[in-house]
Amino acid sequence: MINYIMLITSAFCGSFGTLFKKIWQNKTTGVDYAVYVYMIITTVFACISYYVMSGFDISVNAVTLRYSMLYAIISCASVLMTFTAMNNMNIILYTVFSKCSIAIVWLYGIFVMSDRISCSGVISAMLVIISVILPAFEKKRGKIRCKEYLIGTIVAFIASCSTIMIKIYGEEANRMGNAVLCFWTNVFFFIFMVLFTFISLRIRKEDIKSYGKDFKRVRQYFYLIAFDTLFGTISSLISLYVIQKIPISVYCILNAALTSVATFVVSKVILSEKCTRYEVISFCVSSISGVVAIL
Repeated sequence: MINYIMLITSAFCGSFGTLFKKIWQNKTTGVDYAVYVYMIITTVFACISYYVMSGFDISVNAVTLRYSMLYAIISCASVLMTFTAMNNMNIILYTVFSKCSIAIVWLYGIFVMSDRISCSGVISAMLVIISVILPAFEKKRGKIRCKEYLIGTIVAFIASCSTIMIKIYGEEANRMGNAVLCFWTNVFFFIFMVLFTFISLRIRKEDIKSYGKDFKRVRQYFYLIAFDTLFGTISSLISLYVIQKIPISVYCILNAALTSVATFVVSKVILSEKCTRYEVISFCVSSISGVVAIL
């Protein structure tokens, strides 16, 4: 039971993180480099948080360092695609589409990790997949949402890579603590994002000094980054713990369902986002799948 309570907490913390990203994006519309600023400063805050949580001991071995670098690459791709996705859809639809990842993770758990196949697990997985397909029936300007589904599929693939990597890391005999893994992940993340930002500016042939006025506008919203880091840190550490305690096929279904519910509640209450009927039905189906998974 404690694992389920922790998963609910992780889901809501993750949803608040998505919410803060969406608000940041709305507040900094027109500032091209705002996403890079967000990611770089988030990483600095996260490093400080994980340094404290590690007990001020960030000693690392080769195994954890290798996984940290891989996790950082996956995280960079994930965050960049998250902002791209939220440019094209509301966060409810983004969450629904991103849950396609459960199909990959569920199959990995069954065929690679030899997780037990249960009737409730199969039904729950099918319900989540149905909840992902449902929004396709809602046409946008007379066309099926091909672009949204393409972006959602990419996000889902990246998310599944992240989940599987975490599970594999949990099986390593010589691994360091989760806080150490996350600290070094953010160190590599910071390096990658600084390089990515510099390369992007060089390609555009833009001078960073020209962004002075925009930066004054952006920095007043740094509190959003601080909140995102706080909730993201809590969500990550809980997920890293729980995924090592329960089968990955069960984890992916429960996480998908709980995240969908949490995001729906947060977006409706705080952002007052409008939903189509198929998005509401999708939310309900996803909620039911979470209940079936724990039966």
